[in-house]
Amino acid sequence: LLHRMHKADPGDRVIVYAMAYLYEQNGDLPNALDLLDQLLAAKPDDINVITLRVKVLVALDRGDEALRELELTLQAMPENRRLIRLYADILFSDKRYDDARIQYEKILAAAPSDGDALMRMARLALIAEDRQQARGYFQQMVRWNRRTATAHFYLGMLAEEAGDLPTAIQHYRNTDKGLEYVPAQFRLITILSSQGLVEAGRQHMQKQREHQPQHYEENIKIEMVSRVHFSRARALPLFQDLMHRTWLSIQT
Repeated sequence: LLHRMHKADPGDRVIVYAMAYLYEQNGDLPNALDLLDQLLAAKPDDINVITLRVKVLVALDRGDEALRELELTLQAMPENRRLIRLYADILFSDKRYDDARIQYEKILAAAPSDGDALMRMARLALIAEDRQQARGYFQQMVRWNRRTATAHFYLGMLAEEAGDLPTAIQHYRNTDKGLEYVPAQFRLITILSSQGLVEAGRQHMQKQREHQPQHYEENIKIEMVSRVHFSRARALPLFQDLMHRTWLSIQT
């Protein structure tokens, strides 16, 4: 349909962009790049085209070229947070952490409640092993009501690492959605069981099964792992399966 529309009106930018986007989504990167180059030649300051073209370049392993293009564009539009974020994310992916931090700080200077930038800054702090600074960014996310489940999960892990189990439990209880929900429930039930609060853990998981039906299977496995009458040999496969399907997703 798009091809027929494009043939009928080859100058329609919306149709051409839609085709480029579909090519990119389907992995046909050369054709996507060709169309985006056409669009950019006609309108060099089109942010949507620039953004998609940079993503295509990165996917083609032409990251250096993508960075150069962004740097040139940012000279003309230095306040564009969308472009700054894309630039920072590429730097982060390339492990140029100091350079990425500068860009995320620019975003936060203009928008202190930006949850994605706060999350990136927290991760940069964790990479630098600065737990206190990371905690501060996660707390800001909670205060601004930005990605709160993720923030509570990491605050719980930091509290648990510091031996503050009551605080860790509270944060894990507040991790009530998202990719972190299942790992948080596992950590919570593990803490309760380690403290001999097996019945409290059982009651908590019963409530979770009632209020989080989409995670029913995972919650059943968490409870089974936590029960003291389960042998280590039976519990370990359940835990490994649970973490395999959930834990790696958090890193995105």
